[in-house]
Amino acid sequence: MSREQDDLFGLRRKRERRKKLRTVVLSIVSVVLVALLIAGLLFVLGGSSANIRLAFFNFDSIQQTIIAKGLIVREEVQLSAPVTGSLFPLYHAGSKVSNGDQIATVFLPGQEDIAQEINNLKRQIYHRQTELARTDFTHPQIQKAKQLGEAEVLSAINSARLAAGEGAVISIERVRTDVEQTINYNSDQLRWLQFDDAELLKLQRQYKTLIDGLKNNQHGSVIKSTKPGWISYRNWLTSVRQTDLLSISKDQLLQNINSAEAVSAPFDFPETIERGDNALTLITGQEQYLAFFLPGLDNKDINDKQSYTISSLTTDVVLNDCQLLRQEEVTDGLLVVFKTRQGLDRLANLQLDSFRITLSEQSGLIMPVASLLDYVPGQGAARIMKVIGGKTQIVPVIIEATDGFYVLIRGRDGDPLAPKVADIYVRNPEQVEAGVVLD
Repeated sequence: MSREQDDLFGLRRKRERRKKLRTVVLSIVSVVLVALLIAGLLFVLGGSSANIRLAFFNFDSIQQTIIAKGLIVREEVQLSAPVTGSLFPLYHAGSKVSNGDQIATVFLPGQEDIAQEINNLKRQIYHRQTELARTDFTHPQIQKAKQLGEAEVLSAINSARLAAGEGAVISIERVRTDVEQTINYNSDQLRWLQFDDAELLKLQRQYKTLIDGLKNNQHGSVIKSTKPGWISYRNWLTSVRQTDLLSISKDQLLQNINSAEAVSAPFDFPETIERGDNALTLITGQEQYLAFFLPGLDNKDINDKQSYTISSLTTDVVLNDCQLLRQEEVTDGLLVVFKTRQGLDRLANLQLDSFRITLSEQSGLIMPVASLLDYVPGQGAARIMKVIGGKTQIVPVIIEATDGFYVLIRGRDGDPLAPKVADIYVRNPEQVEAGVVLD
């Protein structure tokens, strides 16, 4: 190699080193700038003094809720086993079926291995769908779930900001639950996606071939639906009817709730069964009734003119069409019965569940109770400390609702200092004087 080539090669190496050095320097500068930006934001939100903590007013909702165990009653019929053998449902619990559909089979002795083969195919199909869902981000249903997840998580983040401002563990736990419900809902959506994938289609064809064989009595005796409805794996009927709930006493309701706690639907199939035994339940009605005893409440806590939202804590299903059919004050609480046309599929296996009942909901400016001045629970007024023109100032407000942790507020009519979204308030006004100028 000539001297000129050595010089040229050395020059190129120097330029590359300078380029790398410049890249490293720019990266360090970027990190420093971002750190300064975050520090500045924390400084603004934390106040110009270690004793002042600030936050933005946020538009949100306050719900008055109560959690209670509810008895679920529907119109149902029982389906019996035609022969002795091993019961194997051909549909998922909650599936909608038509009159005459083959919904289960009872394997004859020696045919149980077919069930294991079917279960293995179901697991392979699910794992393949999960693998494809992780790689095919252009799938329309994945995009829909992604958009839904982003909206729900953003809502949870707003609630988290309020919870962090108050510092209450119970509030932060509620935010964690909201995020988990969002993830569970999206996972359930993604589970049933259809992909144009050769391996997946092959597994699905094998699965269909085995199921079709069962429906044609190749490996046992088929159980058919006698009416249109939803499949439940429960092998018993509720002892109380929907009409009974309109006159049932508190003691009778609690007795039925205690009885329902002692039984649960089978989930591990095939299951040994004798001829004539109850095999499955077919939900034939279009509505389900939910009956509750709500201790500590009375008639003024329930509005019979509104539609209620009731959420299952087991399945995360939300029933937002619940109509009040009955409310009756008893010695130490309220007995209520609702009806809903939603959730028949998701709640099919349940006769009893824990529910969250939303008694009321109001929207507006929300802030922690701990950030109020001169507030007495039950009174409709208080004071807050706002930051106006860089100075702390006391502003009277009206309390419209509270859940014990947060309050929904509004300014007095005609007050030019009335709070609005994105205004800044002091989170710890008891430790700050009015008129403090923030640097």
